[in-house]
Amino acid sequence: MFWPLRVYHEARSQAWIEYDRALWATMHPARTGVWKVTHPDGSSRSLTLRCVDDGSHAFDTDPSLLGWARYAVTLVAEQPYWEGEPITRSWKTVDPKPFFGGVVGGKGPTFFISSGSTLGNATMDNPGDVDAWPVWTIYGGTSGPVSVGVGGKLVTVPFAIADGDSLTIDTRPSAQTAFTASGVEMTSQLSAFNFAPVPAGQSVPLSLSMVGNGVVQASLTPLHLRAW
Repeated sequence: MFWPLRVYHEARSQAWIEYDRALWATMHPARTGVWKVTHPDGSSRSLTLRCVDDGSHAFDTDPSLLGWARYAVTLVAEQPYWEGEPITRSWKTVDPKPFFGGVVGGKGPTFFISSGSTLGNATMDNPGDVDAWPVWTIYGGTSGPVSVGVGGKLVTVPFAIADGDSLTIDTRPSAQTAFTASGVEMTSQLSAFNFAPVPAGQSVPLSLSMVGNGVVQASLTPLHLRAW
């Protein structure tokens, strides 16, 4: 990324120096920053960057006397895609209930509405331009194996997850790990490692199964080729 920048401060002198210093404190070559573009509808996309070149600028006149300076800044992205706002969905097993539960001390019937977000009808959207890899979180308590996946490619947890605990499985190629809520790595304990992404621009059915009464959550970050 290339940024042509002009730094201006009307007070000049020491005030300009401090203003300029504050800018360059955000351009540390060993640390990253986030460039965020907010759209008129309030949504945003961001890119994580690191400064690699300040343009080797030279001044003909002391900028603290002029009150402004011009720079040509080059930055490199940690990964080449703009990140949209994360999308998170969750599903659970539901015991079906009769719609009419009977009259309980009233003049009309008591109605029971079952949840529509169940494992059997789970889908995930990816509005991005690039395939996105989900991060799965399984909340206890489960009493047996749990399988999660996309397009029939499954990641299987062969052990139970207790109430109050959870397991997060990060399928992104840069991670591909599984950790409990307390930070214990369980990657080697998984019995299947068929990680798969959600295709770009599609809404796809998920492959979910669970023994017990836990909750499955999927989260992905859409990746885009442009800032808007």
